[in-house]
Parts: sequence; C-alpha cells; structure tokens
Amino acid sequence: MLSGDQQRATRAYLQIRAQGERLPGLIYWMSSRVRQAHQAARALEAGQPQAAVRGGLRMPPKAADQLINDARRIGADKLRHAIEIIADLELASRGGSKKGGSEDTVALMAIQAITN
Repeated sequence: MLSGDQQRATRAYLQIRAQGERLPGLIYWMSSRVRQAHQAARALEAGQPQAAVRGGLRMPPKAADQLINDARRIGADKLRHAIEIIADLELASRGGSKKGGSEDTVALMAIQAITN
C-alpha cells in the first residue's frame, strides 16, 4: 500500500484473503505499518537524520530503508489521512459502515483511497 501502486496493493489484498486471512488481522498489519511510516515521516520532516529514524524502527535494515523512503515520498499529512481511512475500515469491519457492501468491498475502497 505504501508503494502507491493500487493494482499491486489490490492483488496482494485479494491473494491474502484467498489464503484465508481474516480482515481484522490485515487491518492490524496495515495499521501498524502505516503508523510506523507516519512516525518516520514526522521525524524526517522534523529534521532527524535517516540513520536515527532507521534505528527507531524494529525491522530489518532493508525493510526500514524502504519504509523510510516511502514515508519521505508520501509525507506525514497523507499518512495521517491513511491512518484515518484504516480506522474507518476497522469500524466498518465491525458493522459500523454506512457505505454498505461486504467487508471486502469496503477494504478495497480503503485501499483505493489510500493509494490515490
């Protein structure tokens, strides 16, 4: 999702769902990754060096560098908006959606909104 490639994100979502992964687990993963990216973007925008931001992430160095690059490209404001979209998705997955449709429809709409 953070790559901004809507087709790739949609394919990945559909493949993972086809393997039996439930939406709440995916929401947790998406939320965690987007929050990490948001924190990285805020730190970078505040002037922290990339090495310091990387050191604060609990992931392999290559994955951390990719997340930092994505966070820098996307920016803190867009990532904050993505967090809001995921929060709405979580609410919808618990029956609180006014949009209607299946949980997969709502999830795909969220992926579309985030990757635009």
